[in-house]
Amino acid sequence: MEVWQKKYLVSPYLLSLNEAQVIQLDQEGADGQGWEFYSNGHIMKAAVFRNQISGKVADGSHFHFVRIRAEEQEIMASCTCNQEGYLCKHIVALLYSWIYDREEFLNVETSLQKLQELPKKELIAIIGRMIQYDPQNIDYFDNSFNDAFDDAINGF
Repeated sequence: MEVWQKKYLVSPYLLSLNEAQVIQLDQEGADGQGWEFYSNGHIMKAAVFRNQISGKVADGSHFHFVRIRAEEQEIMASCTCNQEGYLCKHIVALLYSWIYDREEFLNVETSLQKLQELPKKELIAIIGRMIQYDPQNIDYFDNSFNDAFDDAINGF
């Protein structure tokens, strides 16, 4: 078992993705534009959680949110650009980042473990800062909060 998988509980298939596969996906689905977005530094806030990677991809003055799940031999992806077809340049750019910059991805599993160790007072202070920074975060505290939290813990 690879150290990354054992230490961070990352899916073996996600870890097995290789450069040749991503290049092929780029050529077939994004006409090579995924490489341009990756190599020009458009990837931000990349994270990994078990069988999923996610991140923001800058595109001009807009940001697109990308989520990629790997289950066995299948990759499922979504992007807020809503491009028709399976893959867009934003998805492929995040895949390139996973291949080349994996160590820079925030590991959500590790962050959750650290949060579990914090006292309640510190957790409340963190939540307060999250709401101050982005008031829409308050939406997580309605009745659907438990469902959203369960989804995050269980890998969506």
